[in-house]
This record gives sequence, C-alpha cells and structure tokens, in this order.
Amino acid sequence: MKKAIVITILIFGSWHCFSQDFVNLNFENAIITPDPSSYIYPDAVYASNAIPGWTATGFLGPKDVLYDSASLGSTSVSILDADGFPAALDGEFSVYLYGGGTATAASISQTGIVPMSAESILFEAQNGGYPGGILVVSLGGQNLSYFALSNGPNYTLYGADISAFTGQRDN
Repeated sequence: MKKAIVITILIFGSWHCFSQDFVNLNFENAIITPDPSSYIYPDAVYASNAIPGWTATGFLGPKDVLYDSASLGSTSVSILDADGFPAALDGEFSVYLYGGGTATAASISQTGIVPMSAESILFEAQNGGYPGGILVVSLGGQNLSYFALSNGPNYTLYGADISAFTGQRDN
C-alpha cells in the first residue's frame, strides 16, 4: 500500500530558552544543492541544506533527499518548492513523505528543547491521495493526538497539545 503525506510545520511556541531550539519548522530555510555523487543526480539534494536541522529517513537519507520529485516505490523524503509538482502546501517549501510500496515509513526528525511557553504545535498536512497514508507526530518518543482545526486551499491545519512537554528535551 503506497503512503504519501505532505507537511509544513507552522508554529511550535515562542523560543526563549538557553538550550538548543528547534529550527526550520516551516522548511523555508531550504537551499537546494544537488549531490553530484548521487546515482540519481540532479534529483538528489543534500539533506543538510534542503531541510537544515532535520534528519531524514528514506532510501536516500540521511545524506540526501529528493527535490521536487517522488520515489517510484521506495520510501523517500522530498523537499518541494512552490513551483514543483507536487507543489509546496504553503510558503516556498514543504516536505513530502512517501512510505513506499512495502516500506513502513518515511520520516523527518530533530532534537531540541520544548520551550517553557509552548502550549501547542500546529502543522499543515495533506494526504497525497493514497489510501492508508498515516501521519504520526511524536514528541519525546510519545505519539501526539492531533486534531483537524481548519482547511486551507490544498491542506488541513492540524494542532496538538504539547504543554505536558514544556522544558523537556525531545530526541
């Protein structure tokens, strides 16, 4: 069963900590730099530039992610821009997670301290049209219950309560 989800994380709370903060939550810091050593050059780009602060798990990850394309069957993580197909959900960039035909999941993750003032996480997501596409959002190793809050032109805005995690390190 093929699974595809496109996400853009919007808000995580205000950042007034003295420890490592989460970064690039809206994926707008992307710098597209093709990896000439990849066997699928120029479609593979350096993950550290495309999704700075995030670690990708997919057939190219963690070193590379796809750019403006999707895998033909393998689990993959892609960075999409506003002009690509599929296109970014909102803003200039979004991340596309493709679970593949037989793989269990594609994922992105990062480690940081949840600010003391954080109460919720908001994110935009769109099921890529494949039945069975499941998005799991976790913090501190615990899956979050999230709820649809509103609909945009091509996405749903979701939210989850993270107040129980304030001041904790997520890894």
